[in-house]
Amino acid sequence: MASFRNIVLKKEDYKQMASQFPQELEALFGAINTMTTQLHTLLEGGLLFGDNVQAQIKSVAIPQHSFVKSPITVKHTLQGQPSGVIVLKVEDLTPQSTVKGGSKIGSGNKDPSTGKADGASQQSMSVDWVNAGSSTIQIRSMGALDREHKYQVTLMIV
Repeated sequence: MASFRNIVLKKEDYKQMASQFPQELEALFGAINTMTTQLHTLLEGGLLFGDNVQAQIKSVAIPQHSFVKSPITVKHTLQGQPSGVIVLKVEDLTPQSTVKGGSKIGSGNKDPSTGKADGASQQSMSVDWVNAGSSTIQIRSMGALDREHKYQVTLMIV
């Protein structure tokens, strides 16, 4: 990303206008300088997701055969209607001994450099969801989840 140079307007740089409208020009420049200083701070790394985006993290249990008969209801405390649901982590809770045909999400192998399992938490997953009231969403389906498995899913509602 290109660097944003903070520009400060000074009355002295506009002598002709300053002599005709000294108070108005000073007030205008003060407002513009305040705005550009704040914009400069934001664009140079001062914009933080948690401070500037309304979001809520929820952990949801997804039992076997979910979404077949009814969606999963999730309550939230956001002001207004959410505009998206992002999957942060998916943990397959199905014991390997009970998996019939197919396999669990991810191979279960660990990456030697990180020690982390290569599971669904590292895969992108879509979520089909709808607003279901002032403080509720319903999840109708989630990407490649196997309906024979049970999961613990961490979501970010934004």
